[in-house]
Amino acid sequence: PRPIVLLVHGFMAEGRCWIANLPSNSLGFFLADAGYDVWIINNRGTIWSRRHQEFSIDQQEFWEFSFHEMAIYDIPATINFILQKTKQDCLYYIGHSQGAALGFVAFSVLPYLSERIKLFIGLTPVYSLEGMRGTLGVLGRIPVGLRRLIWGTKELSFVSERQKTVLTYACSYPVIDQLCLQNIFLTGGYNEKNLNTSRADVYTAIFPDYTSTKTLDHWSQVLRSVEFKYYDYGYKNMEIYNMTTPPFYKIEDVSVPVAVWSGGKDIAATRSNIESLVTRITHLVFYKDIPDWEHADPIFGLDAPQRLYPDVLELMQKYNGGSSTGAELEARGLLQLSLSPGLYFIPSAVNTTCEECRLKPHTMAYLSGSNGAGADVEAWGSGSRLRLLKALSLYRPLPILVYGDDAVLLPL
Repeated sequence: PRPIVLLVHGFMAEGRCWIANLPSNSLGFFLADAGYDVWIINNRGTIWSRRHQEFSIDQQEFWEFSFHEMAIYDIPATINFILQKTKQDCLYYIGHSQGAALGFVAFSVLPYLSERIKLFIGLTPVYSLEGMRGTLGVLGRIPVGLRRLIWGTKELSFVSERQKTVLTYACSYPVIDQLCLQNIFLTGGYNEKNLNTSRADVYTAIFPDYTSTKTLDHWSQVLRSVEFKYYDYGYKNMEIYNMTTPPFYKIEDVSVPVAVWSGGKDIAATRSNIESLVTRITHLVFYKDIPDWEHADPIFGLDAPQRLYPDVLELMQKYNGGSSTGAELEARGLLQLSLSPGLYFIPSAVNTTCEECRLKPHTMAYLSGSNGAGADVEAWGSGSRLRLLKALSLYRPLPILVYGDDAVLLPL
């Protein structure tokens, strides 16, 4: 069976963020093409997760949750459901931002889950929120009474579905798309050169999404105290926790292998936030800081296929018993490739001077690398085969259009 990976999105995002870019530039598609069984969660309160057995979204009870409930109820339920359906024993967990925080909460509070996780990957994880700036930093510092006057006590919504439809249409136009991107990425930093501006309308359609005001309240408490704790219920703390202040989440109790990526220019998961987190991770097996990355670059960054994906694949192979699936090897350029649409072939992994790729007809494949050196490419018919005359090393992708028996190298 194919190894399972669960992708968990961040605050005010939804599951489509993992597949919002072109297939070659979306981690969800990339992992699927590399032979993984990819599952994507939509946290409660998002546009895709608004049903309840007892309550409607108009009732206060529906919105009585923060990221704590997502972590200790929804994450275990999702993991158990996936493993039951696939008849497997464990999976990989990849979380971005709040999605990573959910993993730290779930795996520390519920230690039995550690037996079901091969590897936990945290991409720009939020933790103490120390030094947080940007839109979320401003929102978190607004007094709770004022926030409730603005958004109430149920759904946290910055734009309605109708407004989002209009904005999505407007953001498809040049010039306006730049304004849209700036507004969206003010939350964690705007890395303009590393974004596909032609996807502005797609990003607008999926972010910001919806969650509960209680989730923002919980993160506001973390931000103000710089302490990663349970929700503070004030005078009810003694009744709920048997103590006057909420307890800490004990990150040290996470017993699964953890890998962390951070961005040097991230204004949401700042350097102070990351440093305070990684020092508490008992089983940290990998940590990498990418100096010029912002908060969303692991998800939307144009260079993520070169700077993130290879390390992710290597780690996942390492914690899968040490053996690669055929698809993993194909994705890393170590065998003959059978490329599906948009899959990246990473030539930096190729040690030989000649490799062959079999390309499926009527598809678009990409060849990419890590620096500016050139490459010789020869394409010919008979089964849509492409020969690489030497190991490629290109910073930008080479698009190869496959049609029938011919593979055509398109100009950059």
